[in-house]
Amino acid sequence: MDFLSDLELDVLISKIYPSIHGKYINNVYSLDELRYSFTIKDYEYALNLHLKIGIWLSNKYIKERWEGDFIRNLRNFLEGSKIEGMKVPHGQRIIAMLMSSGTLYIELFGSSNLICADRSGIIVCALRQEEFKDRKIVMGELYVYPKLRGTPILENPEPPYNEKVSVSKHLGFYIAASRKFIEEILYRAGVQRDKQADMLSQEEKEAIKMALEKVIEECKSSDFMYKYNDGTFSLIRLFSKGNPVATYSFPFEIKEAFDPFLFALKESAEDEKKKALAQNYLDKAKQLREIAQKLMYGEVEELKSYLKEKGGSFENGILKIEGEIIKADSLPALASKIYERAKEYEEGAKKVLKSKTKEREKKVNVVSVKKREWYEKYRWFITSEGLLAVGGRDASSNEVIIKRYVKPDDYVFHTELPGSPFFVVSGKAGEISLKEVATATASFSRAWKMGLTSADVYYVKGEQLSFSAPSGEYMGKGSAMILGKRNYVKGLQLRLGVGLAEINGELKAYCAPLSSASKMCNWFIEIEPGRLSQAEAAKKIQKKLSELYGRVTPIEEIQRVLPAGNTEIVGVRKKGDIPYI
Repeated sequence: MDFLSDLELDVLISKIYPSIHGKYINNVYSLDELRYSFTIKDYEYALNLHLKIGIWLSNKYIKERWEGDFIRNLRNFLEGSKIEGMKVPHGQRIIAMLMSSGTLYIELFGSSNLICADRSGIIVCALRQEEFKDRKIVMGELYVYPKLRGTPILENPEPPYNEKVSVSKHLGFYIAASRKFIEEILYRAGVQRDKQADMLSQEEKEAIKMALEKVIEECKSSDFMYKYNDGTFSLIRLFSKGNPVATYSFPFEIKEAFDPFLFALKESAEDEKKKALAQNYLDKAKQLREIAQKLMYGEVEELKSYLKEKGGSFENGILKIEGEIIKADSLPALASKIYERAKEYEEGAKKVLKSKTKEREKKVNVVSVKKREWYEKYRWFITSEGLLAVGGRDASSNEVIIKRYVKPDDYVFHTELPGSPFFVVSGKAGEISLKEVATATASFSRAWKMGLTSADVYYVKGEQLSFSAPSGEYMGKGSAMILGKRNYVKGLQLRLGVGLAEINGELKAYCAPLSSASKMCNWFIEIEPGRLSQAEAAKKIQKKLSELYGRVTPIEEIQRVLPAGNTEIVGVRKKGDIPYI
């Protein structure tokens, strides 16, 4: 089985990286030393990694926690770290992931390795610590790439063709390229792979050069990956291997090819022993059938020679081979007995394989990445008039919202309290929407955490915001200067509804002013500032919603939508209970 070369990995990374640049690793999961999944904060795809294959995007990941010192160190290194770059060094089957915490080196050759190095390149942890002639993978040492054998194929090398070896070996020595590409280059050039390198004509050398350039060009511009009968994967059509059996487009269909390798269960040690025993029986059966066939055709001398090589013998109608002793009065009778013994081994193999454990009770825990809309990373709800209202969770998200999403005609809501969110709604909002957004702004402000029952909110138009502080003054992150008149909404009651709302065909945890929750949710829990911690309130709400909806929503999803601070559960409401505020 032949997976992707350095040139192909470089193309794959170029397709993956733009969509994950600047994002953060959320969690690190692992099934064993070879298989890993990195979930990405606020992104609908995970990065799956297999140390014999490479790295790819998938909407599913392995939610397993293989334990050990290395994996704990890897999690500490990656979780919460920002993805700042990805590259594949020319000629190396190595992926370097540049993180805010340092660099993760993914070595996909030999016994494979994962190495974490700090910002100065010093190794801080590794799956395997090893020492080679030209480098050391040891904590405290500087990470260096292995020495290349041959010139990277991307550099379009020209071998000297001066050796008395096959041209395939010659190219393999002078060019750092995968075997499949060497074979394809020779096939396209019309040159026999076993032809002696120093016997090539100038025309053949030119044909090889042109084929090499074509392979590089096709690979760099490829939008597809192909799979062939022998398990080879390639970014170009390999005419030397015939027609592909499957085709995958970049970058999101690659998961269909590689995910099965990540999620496959390993056979138990007992099953592996049984499989080996069955294969041993089948090998013996095959050997005995070959012997019987020689006897049937009277090839006695050939048989004696064959048995001598195997440490056996055939004398006076008695056959001895690897512990087997079979005798008969005639050659046909002996052949018949040998056939019967072969059948016994074949039946034995069937019984052993049948007794193999069909499936381990423990399955790989595979989960799907939840697709989130852009606004789900913020506070959000749908007003009773059907308008999307979006609010900040902290100073950073406040800044993103008011700088990226606010249009001049939009309404922007805020409170006088420090730590208040900015909420934004379209300029088409009517009186009901304005009241609901004002209520959300008050409820998700510090007023809830302070245990207040009501608060005042003001709103302005987007065109009234200014992000430049007056001369000599400083404006904090997530802040804006308000120009002109403010419109106040006073004495807003801090009350919200928590339920499950159907958004794009999927039920999502939903927290909004009561009238919005009453329109969006079949059932919802009315809450106000109170005595229960956020975690305690989330557990009680989860239990009640599970009873009402007949499905369990993850506790973290519910906790994510609740306001910060203690909460009181007022009661259960159903759709339509509160037509408007």
